Amino acid sequence: MKKSFTLYYLYCMNIQCEVSIYHRNEEVKIPLNIENLLASHTCACCNQPLTSAIDLEMKRVVAEVNTRKVLRPSFFNN
Repeated sequence: MKKSFTLYYLYCMNIQCEVSIYHRNEEVKIPLNIENLLASHTCACCNQPLTSAIDLEMKRVVAEVNTRKVLRPSFFNN
């Protein structure tokens, strides 16, 4: 039985790192599994945390939600 093998791509976001997305855009490819999704990974060059496109998108969505004004009905103004 064939097992599908999917990769998880991580990137260095440190602007001063020579292998970061700002310079060489090198990606770290690791197997996509529970252990790798939950683990912390660091850049071999600068030792800073690596991030994935999924992580960046989730941060963007959370930031967008946090900037919206939540309208709550006020029962005291009736």
